[in-house]
Amino acid sequence: MKLVPALLRFVLALAALTLGLVTAAAAVVLHDLTWTLVLAGVATGSTLWALPAGVRGRVPYALGWMVVLALAVTPTSAGGYLVGSTTTGYAVLGLGLIALSASIATFPLKRRRRLAGHDQRPGDPNDLAG
Repeated sequence: MKLVPALLRFVLALAALTLGLVTAAAAVVLHDLTWTLVLAGVATGSTLWALPAGVRGRVPYALGWMVVLALAVTPTSAGGYLVGSTTTGYAVLGLGLIALSASIATFPLKRRRRLAGHDQRPGDPNDLAG
């Protein structure tokens, strides 16, 4: 019975990764046109807003973006790059960094309960004060 939720989480993460790859590939290929760059920004922002925070949504999406950007800034055999050093090229790189930053900044952390001084019992081995 626990296999179904785990499988569903995996499928959601895989779909988010694929969506990140496709969105970033479209942004890299079409970034020279201003309206497509704006559309890529809107698509990235709305997707980040719609996906759940954490490893099931935003993190795989941002990793998909980073994989495409890593390939785009790698020199080709002809010596060129897919993303040039133009204003729109830097905007695509910034858009990918925004996606990565948003996925990291909204990552849900598990809070650990710390023992306050008045919550401890006398002689508690976890008491660091003595």
